[in-house]
Amino acid sequence: MLQAYVEMIDIEVSHWRNLQALMLDSAKGKNKIIILHDKGVIEKFAHNDGRDINRPISQISNAKEDARAVYEANKDCVDFVMILERSASDDYFRRIQDAWTVNDDIDEYVNRAFRLMGEYDQDIVTYPGPAKEQLGLQWRLGASYDAIKGAVESFVPAESTVVIGICEEESLWASLILRFDEDKRIDIITSVDLMDRSFEGSRDQIAKDMLEWAAKKYDPISLGLFADLPSAREFLKSTNKVPTLLELVKRKKLSVNPATPELSSLLANI
Repeated sequence: MLQAYVEMIDIEVSHWRNLQALMLDSAKGKNKIIILHDKGVIEKFAHNDGRDINRPISQISNAKEDARAVYEANKDCVDFVMILERSASDDYFRRIQDAWTVNDDIDEYVNRAFRLMGEYDQDIVTYPGPAKEQLGLQWRLGASYDAIKGAVESFVPAESTVVIGICEEESLWASLILRFDEDKRIDIITSVDLMDRSFEGSRDQIAKDMLEWAAKKYDPISLGLFADLPSAREFLKSTNKVPTLLELVKRKKLSVNPATPELSSLLANI
């Protein structure tokens, strides 16, 4: 869905920061214990910020059980435990590097990297949760990559723009503008410019202002989604997107304007 050379231009810093907090979960910012071993012999056993920790194991015999034991002994100071077998992790990163081509869609490559990690689930281990769902930057969208890609194929026309606005009280909390090329791949990621206008008032007024602003640069606009912050969180958390979207629209917590013909047919059932 993302072009290899996708442009990220003129992004409002505060909006981007808010979107990251809403939709991304980073292992980098979490407290963790890292254990590196070579065929069971522990070479490193440490907390990421150097805290004193309990060490209930002296070697790795079963990485999944050992990770759980270490977590349980230190759960007051860690979010997760990571155990890496040296040769397996080296092999994983070699394969990932070899798999990259300059024409890869960025998101396809990242998705492939996490899927490949699943093949090393005995040697690249985290607890709680599997490594492929814990490490790196994880999207918290309540849907799989394939489901999101399918939604784009179903509801977003080629060579068009999607505008998303999230409001808090009577101001615009975050904005996201995505332009799709002829292959329905995102070629531009941007946001509104708060220097151009205030984007304040009711959600309907903010939506109107956003659409007018976006149309000047990224016309045609095929889809606009606008919600308050609690409703955006509710939608992202849901694993059953269509009923949740319809319910939020029915409760007037989310507005869809404009809507593609495919989405309009769903909304007609409300």
